[in-house]
Amino acid sequence: MDFSTPKRRNLFEPIIPMINVVFILLIFFLMTAQIRPADPWPVSLPNADGNDPTDTARRLSVSAEGEMAFGELTGDLVWAELARWSAADPGRLLVRADAAFPAADLAALLNRLSGLGIQTIDLATVRK
Repeated sequence: MDFSTPKRRNLFEPIIPMINVVFILLIFFLMTAQIRPADPWPVSLPNADGNDPTDTARRLSVSAEGEMAFGELTGDLVWAELARWSAADPGRLLVRADAAFPAADLAALLNRLSGLGIQTIDLATVRK
């Protein structure tokens, strides 16, 4: 029989592995999060059959009343910025129009956007 005094355990557990796990989780959530600016006003998207809309860096938001926002710009400044952007190097433009926005006005808006030279326009919808 062994009657020797047992080894003393440390009163504190090592915390370094837990810190490592927390940092790994933080990095995971930062890498998988989608950080984008909020819409200037709430937009209820129309329903459609098909795939989810492409999430692009450039978004044009249109309210039910026809107010437009491109980035942080609103009003008539939107058209000037769209013309400057399309002349430089237009990429994909995502149009987020409210479901209450009239379809005839949306068609006119899309026609005017293509007249600026924007060739790839995606319309955001909600899947049925």
